[in-house]
Amino acid sequence: MYKWVAFVVVAELLCLATCQIPLQIPSCTLMNIGRTLDMGRSTLYSTGPAMDTGRTVDTTHRIETVHRPANDNKSWQSSDININCLIKEGDSWDFSFISRWTSTYGTGPVHVTITCEPRGRVYLGRPLKARYLERLYINSCDVYGTITTDLSEETRKMNYTIGQLTIDNSFIVILASDIWNFYMDNAKNNREYYPCKFPPTLQSIILRNTTYRYKVDQYYSKSDYATLSEKIDDYNIKVPQCIYTDLVYLEFSKINDSIETDLYEQFLLKSRYPHLKVLNISRALLSRTPGKLFTHMWDVDFPELELIDLSHNRITDVDFAYAPRKGRRLLVNLSNNHLTILHKPSIQNLRSFYPGIVDLRGNQWVCNCSQQDFVQFLQEEEGAIVDHYVYLGEAKCSRPVSMLGQYVKDAKDLCSDKKQISQLILYICLPLLILCFFVLIILVRFRREIRVLVYTRFTSVNSCVFLPVPTSSKDIEKDFDAFVSYSSHDETWVFDLCKRLEESAHGFRLCLHHKHFVPGACISDNIIDSVERSRHTIMVLSPNFLKSEWCILEFRKAFHQSLMENERHLVVVMLEGFDESWLQSDMKHFLKTYTYLKASDFFFMDKLVYALSKHRENDSKKVHHIGTSVQEQQSSKALLSVVKTV
Repeated sequence: MYKWVAFVVVAELLCLATCQIPLQIPSCTLMNIGRTLDMGRSTLYSTGPAMDTGRTVDTTHRIETVHRPANDNKSWQSSDININCLIKEGDSWDFSFISRWTSTYGTGPVHVTITCEPRGRVYLGRPLKARYLERLYINSCDVYGTITTDLSEETRKMNYTIGQLTIDNSFIVILASDIWNFYMDNAKNNREYYPCKFPPTLQSIILRNTTYRYKVDQYYSKSDYATLSEKIDDYNIKVPQCIYTDLVYLEFSKINDSIETDLYEQFLLKSRYPHLKVLNISRALLSRTPGKLFTHMWDVDFPELELIDLSHNRITDVDFAYAPRKGRRLLVNLSNNHLTILHKPSIQNLRSFYPGIVDLRGNQWVCNCSQQDFVQFLQEEEGAIVDHYVYLGEAKCSRPVSMLGQYVKDAKDLCSDKKQISQLILYICLPLLILCFFVLIILVRFRREIRVLVYTRFTSVNSCVFLPVPTSSKDIEKDFDAFVSYSSHDETWVFDLCKRLEESAHGFRLCLHHKHFVPGACISDNIIDSVERSRHTIMVLSPNFLKSEWCILEFRKAFHQSLMENERHLVVVMLEGFDESWLQSDMKHFLKTYTYLKASDFFFMDKLVYALSKHRENDSKKVHHIGTSVQEQQSSKALLSVVKTV
């Protein structure tokens, strides 16, 4: 009895030692033709057989199979192994799990599908090496470590086996520290051992609706970033050109940022694709065709290319001008772009590109004078080139509104818009010219009034600009701005005028009989002294003025002062109801020679202020300057020059 028990125990131990129980991969389920194994998260190794559910649907190959017994290890060793991983929200998953599993248990093609819930992370790493790994599909994940390289000798000795790589609806996250390590610390080794961005064994590369994100996980100084920029440039210059011998399908589509577009263009620039059949860069926000695709040597890097899909971008020109070699047929899909007009160079490119064909469907054509060459091309009836673009005969005008819905091929009067624009310009410009002519006449006719108003308005208290007026050197030491000569019978009107002048923003200093005549001195001496101490003499001319001998004396002294200083010293103000026939001969001569002001004039105060300001000292002690900065003074001078011109 004891011998029998011992025999059973030994047999079980031998079974456990020899039976291969698969290593568990966190968050993953292994599926193959023979069985299904549930990979838990908590433990690395299974201690018993997996539950046999009886039936499994292989979603990868669409094969429904009946499970073999759990201890039949040959079933999954001899068929394709499909590993499906679901990364829960906020969890992280590492590609090294796959590498470890395949290095121990992989014997056939391994297909890995990774799907993430929101904020699920996948650490991918370079290079993508795992025994028997044939296909890797990543969906809705935050992918980290794409420029973090495993430089171990064990990994370097391992061969690439991956043939298909798809990253869909994901974010590729690049950390600042990863960039620093790649280009600063490991640039030489990266360039030597893994110069290519993707594994060279790939037959299909698909990056669809995938966006690059850059995160600063470590801060560097400006000098560090300058050094890093130099290292990146040096790396890009020295890195050898990659040759993707097995690549047949390449897709960068649904790109949501122009930065990714630039990155993918760099990838195209640094590589060759001797067997590539399809290049899909649709919905990638491209505003132009990638430069490598329309150079005269493009066929050397893409000798077997059959389809270039650039649809649903923002391209505005047909840049393909060099035909495929050996008469090879090549289709370029430029449908649903921003092509609106085909100019003569673009049409010539269509001819030169034959037998290559460009698909122009779905573009919004504008039917105007610039479209004549395109219409002429569509109306050609013979030729193999034209035959391939017969479908464009169904293209319709999208603009202008007057031609909306018409066939481009049958469009007529394409230059009518140009005529309409010319007429519109004529209708607008002619009235403007007439208006400018009348404005010029007004400026010339009323130039003095305009000059006066501009000056007085720009030197008001609330003005933003102060207009300086040239000051005569003879007037610098004058005590008063004006001596007011008037008859005592008119003093009510005169006092009101003086109050307005003294309390105005200009703050004129006026010399008046009752304020500034020296008591006891001779009246004539007071008159002469007041005239000489003032820059101007305001003579209020009225019938009462002519009856006063002292007023006449004041006039003659002021007139004499004007002649002596060769300046317009005397300012004559004529009150209402004054008849010029009452004047004496010397006064008549003065009024004929000099301009006088009428108190009834609508702009009387403006003209008087302007006349008194012509030779007034403009220093900060006597006049309030508004705008004292250098810039404001320059603006004032510029404005003053305009006023003088007027």
